[in-house]
Amino acid sequence: MGAATGAASTRAARINATLSSVDASRTGIASGVLNSARQVGGMLGVAVFGYLIRDTAPQAFMRGMHVSIGISVALLLFGTILCWLGHPTRSLHGLMTPLQVPPLSSRSWRDQQTY
Repeated sequence: MGAATGAASTRAARINATLSSVDASRTGIASGVLNSARQVGGMLGVAVFGYLIRDTAPQAFMRGMHVSIGISVALLLFGTILCWLGHPTRSLHGLMTPLQVPPLSSRSWRDQQTY
């Protein structure tokens, strides 16, 4: 229950970080890919973990539940490591590197749009 609460409370920040990292002209595509990946991941999670806990015998059910939780933890740690390594201020060895900030344009975002 705690993990679901944590995932739900960070959803808005994850969506904001994802959509703000792409060009403004591609936010619709990024939003569609993000939602599709979320739905496919949820579907696969229900299917795989449902398969692992399919037995009705208490011992088999608990064994499947432990395997499911172990897989979830391993995937969570793997995703955390990937995000940490892919962060723009980190190198592969964990050393801080300067963040490259593009220069600000003299025109505003609305002036750059073509209609």
